[in-house]
Amino acid sequence: MHTKKDIHYSKQFIIGMIAISLLSFSSCNKFIKSVYGINEVGSISISFLDSFITHDVVFSQYDNYYLNSSYYSLISDSIQDEKYFNYALQPMQAMYFNKEDVLVSYHVNCNAGGFPNLKWNRDDNFGVFPPKTQTEIGGCLSKKSIESSLNPFKIISTKHDSFDYTIYILWSYQMLEQSKRLIEFVANNLDQYKMTEKVKIAFINMDVLYKEVR
Repeated sequence: MHTKKDIHYSKQFIIGMIAISLLSFSSCNKFIKSVYGINEVGSISISFLDSFITHDVVFSQYDNYYLNSSYYSLISDSIQDEKYFNYALQPMQAMYFNKEDVLVSYHVNCNAGGFPNLKWNRDDNFGVFPPKTQTEIGGCLSKKSIESSLNPFKIISTKHDSFDYTIYILWSYQMLEQSKRLIEFVANNLDQYKMTEKVKIAFINMDVLYKEVR
């Protein structure tokens, strides 16, 4: 268990969260970053992030959001278990919610392992639909809680509201190549099990959050 004081202190190393999250990247250097596809976020803009999703994803319809410092405040107030607090800040995640908005499958980059590419399907997780959960679900935020912190980009493309599942794909430009691989695993799994038209996809970018909380 950690206190809000601990959480406040942890804010000081959020800028290093991505480096720590992927296979002990505390000593990550430029070469390792290039191998994993880590980009410097710099002065990246919201319009740039929106443009990336608009042009590079494989889904015909999706919602497009980003998280900012309000999400950090939310998890600081809501999550007392340090493990799940850290999970909530990871740059790449896939969260599958059923019709009742219950989280039934959860995938986080820091539990994937692998080099030079993360092994999202290490235990044949994507051999079924919904995928076999890779990460313990117990202490995660509810779908409703996450929704309260979502900020929409200018383009929201979902055309209807009747879905069997909602999938949140959290991604980061700083991990662009690895983010694309996660999206590909999700897309291929949906295609294999003919679920593409039965799910609502929401892309959720993490870079604005990292910039604001540094």
